[in-house]
Amino acid sequence: EGLEWETYIPDEFKMRTINPERGYVSSANQRPTSNKYPFYYSSGDFRPYRGTIVNLKLDTMKDITPEKMKQLQLDNQSLQAMKLLPPMMSRIERSSLTEREIKFFSELSGWKFNYERSLQIPILFELWRNSFRMMALDELTSKMSKYDVRLPRDWKMAEMISDSTNIIWDNLSTKERESAIDIIRSSYSKACAQFDSLLIIDPTIDWGTYK
Repeated sequence: EGLEWETYIPDEFKMRTINPERGYVSSANQRPTSNKYPFYYSSGDFRPYRGTIVNLKLDTMKDITPEKMKQLQLDNQSLQAMKLLPPMMSRIERSSLTEREIKFFSELSGWKFNYERSLQIPILFELWRNSFRMMALDELTSKMSKYDVRLPRDWKMAEMISDSTNIIWDNLSTKERESAIDIIRSSYSKACAQFDSLLIIDPTIDWGTYK
């Protein structure tokens, strides 16, 4: 009963912005207020990636034309990949990789984080990202059916990689104490094997087809 809606947010607290100093107003489903906003208004999943990268590009755009805005609307560069992939790759020791894994690693190194439908490499990143999260967060995800567990976002996972001995990396079902490097390496091998299997079935598969 105490959680039921009671009244409207007072007019003076309604979200608005007028002539901001940065010179533009943008929205891409990111949270529209700061954490200091005094009212609860949604339990929605506000992810900042698209909104952040749109703002970064708007900050540097000059002499904006309708065509440039169209290009911005169609831009598919992923801030999520930009934040997570580099720290993951930095923990990989190339000498430990197979010839095939080295080939894929080189392709990832040259990727500009764009999700063009004709590309194959976004598939590998998504496979690696999913495998990495599953291995790292297995103990947490196993509790989700019983408890209200909120999993860390990718940007937080990227920060945690620098803390290689954090307990989150340890697989409690084994006797060994796994580190971030162990999880990253194992998840990369698993992703490469999955990616190779997809290429065997269809060598021309691309992100547009896969997604």
